[in-house]
Amino acid sequence: MFIAALETGARWSSLVELLKWKHVNFKAEEVTITTYKDKNMKQWEISVSTRLKAELLKLKLQRKSDDADERVFASASVNLRKVWEAARKEAGITSMRFHDLRHTFATRMADAGMEMQELAKILGHTDISMTYRYYHLTKKVNDKMIARALAMGGTCTGEHGIGYGKIACLEAEHGAAVDTMRLIKRALDPENRMNPGKVLRLS
Repeated sequence: MFIAALETGARWSSLVELLKWKHVNFKAEEVTITTYKDKNMKQWEISVSTRLKAELLKLKLQRKSDDADERVFASASVNLRKVWEAARKEAGITSMRFHDLRHTFATRMADAGMEMQELAKILGHTDISMTYRYYHLTKKVNDKMIARALAMGGTCTGEHGIGYGKIACLEAEHGAAVDTMRLIKRALDPENRMNPGKVLRLS
């Protein structure tokens, strides 16, 4: 259940109360997430990671019934709230809420470069401003990390160059040398066909 929350960003109610085996499509590697708001049902599909698929297959093998309407995580013999509380206590993070796993998922996806509209769809957000906060927080953290790295003589680039979100940091690292990079880029790639906009802004 915890892995499912981290890998899908789904709420407690969607995972524990509403996720049934009929919503799990192993062939398509998707799960259908369900929510209710003001008595209106909303459903959408989310891709299943390799890690989550493996855990769901384990649960499927442990099933004693083939009832497609059986809930995936809910159990009459196990109080999942108590399991969550015990897991938090054992990990020494008693202030953490289950909903924080949803925030962790969203922040990871934003940091990985997922488009905001796609993340909003996965999270079930109807207001894009709710999704924006994850990108805003991620940018602040990235900016602090880059500033720290440069202050210690490091770099803001990696093995494959630099990402969209850090293009502006090139000038902080290389200063006037960025103008020389632009001249070389224009000379070798005058039509800007190779990785356009992914390494340098030419304007």
